Amino acid sequence: MIINQKIFDKFSCSEWIVISIYQFETLKKERNLTEKVTDENIKWGEFYLLNDRTEPLLIVSPPINNWILIETNHTDKLISLICKLDSKEYDFFYFHIDLWIPTMTFKYYEKGNLKRDYNYFLQEGEITIEEYGEKLDFENENLENITSSYGYDYFFYPLSILFYLGISYDQLILALEKNQKLYLL
Repeated sequence: MIINQKIFDKFSCSEWIVISIYQFETLKKERNLTEKVTDENIKWGEFYLLNDRTEPLLIVSPPINNWILIETNHTDKLISLICKLDSKEYDFFYFHIDLWIPTMTFKYYEKGNLKRDYNYFLQEGEITIEEYGEKLDFENENLENITSSYGYDYFFYPLSILFYLGISYDQLILALEKNQKLYLL
């Protein structure tokens, strides 16, 4: 599958966490997250997190097939908060793609503990893979190949994982056109 320009723009230099809607509601309740009210209706696909922001901010996607994608300028803090939730039955993913380096990472947390960490990057013309933990079931399957007109296809592996989780390409496209929500962390 060749991704369109909007998907490329949103995910080619991004990091995000994928949690269930129920898990996000628990996070909001247990950590008293405050929605930041803005006058603007900003579509999720048009909002890009600026690293120079000082306030810890969460950019929350519209719900997509029972999942929420969260971008933040304080990733480590958010992961720590999710891992410390009173309800420890939650599993979640962390994804990072940066085609400028280029690098790709995915991490899987099970019940608040890191179970899988996979890093794929290009360094001085050589592919380097660093990994921790046992392979997850989907890693042994032939997930849908994602391609872009710019190359670096394997770096979009996190999108293949999203599709595996039940977030379809069409649902992702539709979500980009919906308004996102902002929360203070």
